[in-house]
Amino acid sequence: RASLGMVNSVMMYTRIRRSLCIQNGYRGSHNLPLPSKSASQMYSSIVEKSQPKEQVISSQTLQNVVKTVVQEEDRSRNVIVFGLTEENGNDSELTNTVSEVFQSIGQRPKIVETCRIGNKSRSSDAAARPVKVKISSSIVADQLVANARNLRNVEKFKAVFVCPDRSPEQRQIQRDLV
Repeated sequence: RASLGMVNSVMMYTRIRRSLCIQNGYRGSHNLPLPSKSASQMYSSIVEKSQPKEQVISSQTLQNVVKTVVQEEDRSRNVIVFGLTEENGNDSELTNTVSEVFQSIGQRPKIVETCRIGNKSRSSDAAARPVKVKISSSIVADQLVANARNLRNVEKFKAVFVCPDRSPEQRQIQRDLV
């Protein structure tokens, strides 16, 4: 059994590490750097403040929380690209096209995987399916989304849009807002 405060402090620690990496200008494409002394001190103070004395959660709840955090972290490395025409090519051609889109806005991320989302329509005039792009780092994925607005200045990719990969709940909230 683990306390709810401990789960919250682990989640907070992950967020602190990410924000420190962004603040320090870390732009690597692999593992995040080891936490500095200031990050460790921040983590320790959070743990001390958030330690409840009597609150205990079940192992099932802890597993669900950990699973959610892992899924959120995996999803943070993905971006969704809309508006790329669907051609009868293989995955390497799709990866090359996505790389060309990112290079047009001055980004050269390490693309781990690309794939179309959804079922292919039989009609020839159907809308192109979105492309899910897995990037090596969540920081780089955030930079891609931030710089994606520059695609409207590139004639070839005016109709291409890049957005973060969202969970079904987040997509529903976004739909309600728009």
